Amino acid sequence: MSVLFVTSTSVGSGKTFFSYSLSQCLINQNKIVELIHLVPDQQNDLFDQSYVPDLLPSKIMSVNEFNLSINELDQNKNLIVKVSHHISLDELKTVVQNCQGKIISVLDFSNCVDQIQYLSELGDELCGVVVNFVTKFGESNLTEDIIPSFVKSNISVLATIPENRTLLSLTVQQISDILGARFFNGNDYSNQLVEHYMVGGFGMDPGEMIFNTLDDKAVIVRGDRPDVQMSALSTEMSCFIMTGGLEPIEYVKYEANEEQVPILVVDSNTLDTMDRINEIQNFSKFDHPKKLNVGCELVTDNFNFEVLS
Repeated sequence: MSVLFVTSTSVGSGKTFFSYSLSQCLINQNKIVELIHLVPDQQNDLFDQSYVPDLLPSKIMSVNEFNLSINELDQNKNLIVKVSHHISLDELKTVVQNCQGKIISVLDFSNCVDQIQYLSELGDELCGVVVNFVTKFGESNLTEDIIPSFVKSNISVLATIPENRTLLSLTVQQISDILGARFFNGNDYSNQLVEHYMVGGFGMDPGEMIFNTLDDKAVIVRGDRPDVQMSALSTEMSCFIMTGGLEPIEYVKYEANEEQVPILVVDSNTLDTMDRINEIQNFSKFDHPKKLNVGCELVTDNFNFEVLS
């Protein structure tokens, strides 16, 4: 039996992404995997179930429950234990030592070097770190500064994971909830992911040429612009966000239904709507089957699986 504890030093570093993706990778390798959410004893009954994606079977266990069950665990299993932020360092080290497990810490690329002092306190229980959200233009910083800093501190970098738009995306339903929009049509397709946002308007080039540059997009446009709406519908898209509280004409509704494109209507104008969308990424969660597939690919391509053997 191998027991791997997945931690992070800040909320939103990608602990859920890595725990679930690694579990799926091991399942794909025909390994027996059990995924556990480890929470403090006093919070077991209060744990927010919304933090448990319905993507893989998993269970919630308190520290005390986990310690009591160690001797009963199937020795053929690989345990992936996602550790709550509310578990103290001493408590974590004790439970890891009790089962002879190892720790992998998932770090945000933007502040990962700042976490070295804390990580050093984990001692021999720390297997290494995963640096997540590596930006497109951050490779030189990664190779010239970040990785050497970890090497100098005797901390292994087990993976560097690039930023990925799919993992940062939201579903049409989630966007509707955040914006306070109403569905004009297309409720049946509300689970589609939106990875890009485009604003419809005037331009010298045909609309199809512009909208064709991005797929899986939401097009933000006033509800009284059927010319822009029809141009967008001729390309791959996830939904409309129609502004100004204006509903589209019946023909646009018909074509949107044919293309399975939901239409959201918001009362705010286009500029105010875009301002709100600029912050929408902060609400993204690892909670969609497509995200699990992409996450598994990222871990497969970038993680050093030899440390698990």
